[in-house]
Amino acid sequence: IKLRKLHEKAKVPLRQTDGAAGYDLYSLEGGIIGPNQVQKIRTGLSFDISEDLVGVVFGRSGLGLKFGLTALDTRVYSGCKEELIINILNTSDKPFEFTEGYRIAQIVFIQTSPVPIELVDTMDSTIRGESGFGSTGV
Repeated sequence: IKLRKLHEKAKVPLRQTDGAAGYDLYSLEGGIIGPNQVQKIRTGLSFDISEDLVGVVFGRSGLGLKFGLTALDTRVYSGCKEELIINILNTSDKPFEFTEGYRIAQIVFIQTSPVPIELVDTMDSTIRGESGFGSTGV
């Protein structure tokens, strides 16, 4: 993975512990996310990743628990070289204020490979069958 800082204030993503799957992403600027609003958060970073990887952005669990923040669908894939901008949703009824350099989300890099998709007329039966959610107990 190659990383480019597009702004001098941008911070390089870091893993906080050896066993962590995600690398923390930091806000380039401070701001306020209003109640029940989505805010675009700049990182000042651009990634160059290989075709067999995808970077998936997740919210930080502590921010979700304490402040109701969640990261909306954001991915980094091969060929996507513009600045990583993260959409953060504030699900609470209170504004959330953050500072420049705030650990706002995390990115996890996942190995991928193309898989063939085959169109079929029927599927093999399973124990679940067509029952769906909750069919195996709760």
